[in-house]
Amino acid sequence: MKVQEIMRRIVHTVRAEATIEDASRQMLMENIGLLPVVEEALIEESQLRGNIVEKIGFLPLVEEDVMVGVLTTRDIVIRAIAQGKDPRTTPVSDIMTHDFACCSEDSDFSEALAILGQRKVRRLFVLNRDGKLVGIISRGDIWAAESEAV
Repeated sequence: MKVQEIMRRIVHTVRAEATIEDASRQMLMENIGLLPVVEEALIEESQLRGNIVEKIGFLPLVEEDVMVGVLTTRDIVIRAIAQGKDPRTTPVSDIMTHDFACCSEDSDFSEALAILGQRKVRRLFVLNRDGKLVGIISRGDIWAAESEAV
């Protein structure tokens, strides 16, 4: 079974420059405990075919949101509230977790389980072939899919 068959699609993200207060409200409204943190970046379009590049005469740059971290409720409590940071003015980028684990949507779920074990994390962010964030998968998602398959 492939990761893309059992992952949950990512719907909500937060910008790195958003305040902790804004991110917390978003988490409350959506009833979620983590948000991927994104920044806008200029990225060379790698999927253009040579004939299109020849036709327009240059390789265009596109603006795209790139995942740069993850914000969890634990980050908010430990890195903001416990340290007395003002949630109305402190940006998410100051407290987010920079280290996060990823896998490909084309990966087999056993590969995803192996990464979860190696990295000692609860969740993996799922990337498509273009390296774009498309979903999230947890150990529980994999176990549930395994038990349904039996």
